[in-house]
Amino acid sequence: MRPAYLWETVARSLDRAGAHRPDGGRWTGPALARAVRRLVRDGFVDGNVLERTPRRRDSDDLVTLVAMAVRTLKPPTLANIARHLGTVNGMGDQAAIGRLDTGSASALKI
Repeated sequence: MRPAYLWETVARSLDRAGAHRPDGGRWTGPALARAVRRLVRDGFVDGNVLERTPRRRDSDDLVTLVAMAVRTLKPPTLANIARHLGTVNGMGDQAAIGRLDTGSASALKI
């Protein structure tokens, strides 16, 4: 999976597969990166896994969804748009803060 995916993504994948750290805890991105750096240093893993993850081009999908929501929702408030985006979130888009919910976003509390 590396270097095509971020360390956090690889850690989530390991977590879903049921793989745990040697101490029994869950893998996090930084902990996984540290462990792999040690394995590369000791010659157990090829060094190319430490290369930077290529930058991904931002998608316009979320902008399109928000524009459609503004045109169709009555009234197009931030709360209604957030609720609408939550229902169409099956597309895999995440909120800007990394979670799938948008209820705690500070803009919604205005």
